[in-house]
Amino acid sequence: MGHSSHERQQIEFIGGPFDGFRYEIPVPLFPPQTIALPVSETIQRMLNGENTGVATPTTSVAAYSFDRGAGRYRFLGAMLPETLRAGK
Repeated sequence: MGHSSHERQQIEFIGGPFDGFRYEIPVPLFPPQTIALPVSETIQRMLNGENTGVATPTTSVAAYSFDRGAGRYRFLGAMLPETLRAGK
């Protein structure tokens, strides 16, 4: 039995600035093991389905690791974006 082309799995984020956020991907795809997401008011508004308005600066970058057994991303920590770290 194969997966239907319309089947999707929901992936939840645990901890950190994206705690509780969920998104769906097609079932045959595997999400990346580790991802880094920019954190800003604009991103938070977008994830909440609000009008993003004027873009706001990125305040940090949140790193998440995918737990395949649980099917969720777990927060690893946050770091300064490269532009801030470089002092630009």
